[in-house]
Amino acid sequence: MKKTITAMVGLGLALAFASPAHAQRTDAIWARSTNGAPIVLDGIMDEPAWAVAESTVVRFGIDSGVPGSGAKFEAGRVPIDSTYAVLKFLSVGNQIYLGARVRDKSVGGSADFNLFDGLLMDVKKHSDAGFPKPPNEYLYSWWYPDQVGTPPVGQSPSFKGAWAELPVGSPRTPAQIDAWDAATHVQGIANSDAVNDTGYVIEMKFNLTPMGYDITQPAGDIVEWNVSIYDCDWNWPLDVSKFSANRVWWQDPWGNVGWYGEVRIHAKPSVTVASGPVPVIAPELILPNAGALAAPVVDGNLNDPVWAQAPHLDIRYGDDALRASYPNVARFRSGQFQPPVGVGPPLVVDPADATVKYIIKGNSLFFAFDVRDKVVQYFNDPDRWDGFSVIVDE
Repeated sequence: MKKTITAMVGLGLALAFASPAHAQRTDAIWARSTNGAPIVLDGIMDEPAWAVAESTVVRFGIDSGVPGSGAKFEAGRVPIDSTYAVLKFLSVGNQIYLGARVRDKSVGGSADFNLFDGLLMDVKKHSDAGFPKPPNEYLYSWWYPDQVGTPPVGQSPSFKGAWAELPVGSPRTPAQIDAWDAATHVQGIANSDAVNDTGYVIEMKFNLTPMGYDITQPAGDIVEWNVSIYDCDWNWPLDVSKFSANRVWWQDPWGNVGWYGEVRIHAKPSVTVASGPVPVIAPELILPNAGALAAPVVDGNLNDPVWAQAPHLDIRYGDDALRASYPNVARFRSGQFQPPVGVGPPLVVDPADATVKYIIKGNSLFFAFDVRDKVVQYFNDPDRWDGFSVIVDE
C-alpha cells in the first residue's frame, strides 16, 4: 500500500502560442559579470559596472511581478512616503552583488519587529542534502530586538540570520563576513526625523560557494533568492499624523520559508558588463496550445488524440536521477514526503509514480494524470489519500 506523497513545485510557466519568443520574466534577472573588476562595499555604488547592471524597481502599491510579489500594511496610516527601490545585480567570481537605492524620507528602526527599515531575504541552500532545498535567512535592517530605549541616532543596520551572531548586533566571525556582507550609506540621519532624509543605498555581497552554487562554470548557475523591503516612517520621535509601517516584496515576503515564489538570479561568465543585451530568460515549463486538435473529453480515459501529442512530466518517489533531470530550478524546488503512519515510517513497496500531461485549449488548461498504483484507496487522513493536488495562482 502506498503511504507517500510526491510533489514538484515552483516552475515558471508560460502559454505557448505561434511565436517562439518570450517576454522577459518578472521573476528572473541577470547578474552581469564585472569581468573581475572589484566592488567595494561602501554603500556608494560608484563603480562603473553598476551603471550597466540589470535592474528592477520594487514599489509599494505596484505589482512587482507574478506569481509571488505583494505588499502588506503593518501599522499606522497609509504611507505618504511609500517604498520606491531600485535593485541592481552584478557578479564577481562566485559572488553575487546586490545594489539597492531606496527612496525614504524617514530612515530608522526600533526593537519592535516590523517597525524598521531594511531587507529580509533568503537564498535557497543548494548545498543541503535534502529536497526541496531549504531557505537560508538573510535579514539586514535597523531592527535591534534586544535594544532598550530610544535607538541611537545615526545607527547602522544589523545582520541577522544564517551568517550572524545573537544577540542582534554582535560581532560576526570572519567566515560569516566572508559568506555575507554589506554596507549602507544613509542620505540623511538614521533614527532622527528632525530633517527629512532622502533615502539609503546598500551594497551587499552573497558568497555562493557555501550555499552550493557555482556561477563560474561555463553554463553558470541560477540563484534562488527573494527580498522583502520593510519601511517604517516618522517614528523618531513618533508622529501619529504620519507614522506608517509596511513592507513590499519581490516574489516572497519571508526569509525562513519560500512558498510564495522566488527570484531567479541568472549568472554565467559570458554575460558581462560588456557583452551587450542579456539573453531572454525563458520559462522553465511551457504549456502548449492544442491548436486544431479537439479538446480532451474529461472522462478519465486518456485516449483523446490530443493526449498523444501533449508533452509530459514524470514524477516518482525515490527517483533522484529523475528529479535531477528537471530543468533549471525545478530540480531544487521538487521533493518528496513520507508522512508518519503508526509508530514510524513504513517500508515503501509501491511508491508514488505518475506521468502528468498538460495542454491548453481555448481558455482552459487540461491536465492528465496517468498513475501507476497497485492499491487505490481512501482513508480519513489527508496524508493517506490517493490523488493529486494542483495549485493555480489567481
